[in-house]
Amino acid sequence: MEFPLILQLQACLPAFLSFILFHENL
Repeated sequence: MEFPLILQLQACLPAFLSFILFHENL
């Protein structure tokens, strides 16, 4: 059960960071 959770986290983290950086630029 941990493996899919880690995969989802790794997939979500870069998108979350990009979202923050996008708002920082605005």
